[in-house]
Amino acid sequence: MKKNILLISDNIKTTSGVALQSLYLTQGLISTGKYNITQIGVVVSGENKTEIINENLKIIYNVGFPTGNQVLEYVSLNHIDAIILVNDPRFFSSIFNREQSIREFCPIIYWHVWDNMPTPRFNDYVYDSVDQINCHSYLTYEMCKENFANKTSFIPHSIPNTVLYPMEKKDIFKNKEAILGEEKNKFIVLWINRNILRKRGADLLFSWKKFLDKTIEKDAILIMHTDVNNPSGYNLEEIAEYLNITKNVKFSVDKLNNSLINVMYNISDATINISHAEGFGLNILEGLCCKKPGIAMVTGGLKRQIINHNDGTENGVAIYPDVSVINGNQEVHYIYEDFASHENISNSIFKLYDIWKNKKEEYESICEKSYKYASEEFSYGKMIIDWDVSIEKTIVNWKNKTKYRVTKIWRKFF
Repeated sequence: MKKNILLISDNIKTTSGVALQSLYLTQGLISTGKYNITQIGVVVSGENKTEIINENLKIIYNVGFPTGNQVLEYVSLNHIDAIILVNDPRFFSSIFNREQSIREFCPIIYWHVWDNMPTPRFNDYVYDSVDQINCHSYLTYEMCKENFANKTSFIPHSIPNTVLYPMEKKDIFKNKEAILGEEKNKFIVLWINRNILRKRGADLLFSWKKFLDKTIEKDAILIMHTDVNNPSGYNLEEIAEYLNITKNVKFSVDKLNNSLINVMYNISDATINISHAEGFGLNILEGLCCKKPGIAMVTGGLKRQIINHNDGTENGVAIYPDVSVINGNQEVHYIYEDFASHENISNSIFKLYDIWKNKKEEYESICEKSYKYASEEFSYGKMIIDWDVSIEKTIVNWKNKTKYRVTKIWRKFF
């Protein structure tokens, strides 16, 4: 008999990083033939409704994250074998406050990421509230296993090779020519991110200006795929105008399907991520999956992508922070944020540019090595196998408990 899973995360029909990973997990679990998935798919606006996708998948559209009472009511009226939560713990505080009642019906599995050290002991009540913690960054795994080793596993993000993959060179050239025209032979660096302060889009433009000043021919283009009008972000177009680099910066603002995103990665020569805090940083892995090296901060989940943990080599260029500062607020009590200077970032870009321009064989070797590393360390097939094993084990452990008692000191996020 198939297991019935209740997945609570960003709606899998949207395009956030959480939504995409939830989609890939859903598709993979269903493909095993062992699972039915009901998703409470969180949306920002619209109407609450239910959509039957097929006999194995149902989406319950929910404006905002469901409350603990909503989840309790659903599992009490429907046969659910396990709940999977995917997103920031603050969005699930109401569920954690009702976890004892919810876990009388089924176990809770949390696919978790935390941006940076120190170990967030203020999250202990979250970890106490779930039956299994599957961490999708190795740094998160190292922190969680300090105090919850018996229920913590490392299952990283992954991307199906039917979604993102290296294109044939002739197809890359054809698309470069169609999209970039006379600029097709320039060094192309791709930044795909939300336009928010944490992603440091403005600092990237200032660093890009410094990088261009180091070149003789200025034969490089930065493509920024983002919402330039996000009220929570920077006025990137105005900054580029101020820096007089508009000839070397292109903004991609339209929503693109998977096929066009794949083209965008393939026509680029590198991806970049300089976020000062990054739980995972999916755009670097996406680039590696298309045989494109990264230029990335050594922080959070980016570290294990940009640095090969087996031999210490870099899958492109690692940017080591110049300073780490402690930040925090009433919800997140303390966390490191890692910053690199404009000079450090521009030097890192120039390092890969110089290899691309003057050492073609070395550049191709980096591309091949990085792709091999991503294929092995972030294998989609392995991710689904690991999740299947984790779900089965968690359900068995939960059933074997005749009773349990959770004792904790409640701390409120809000």
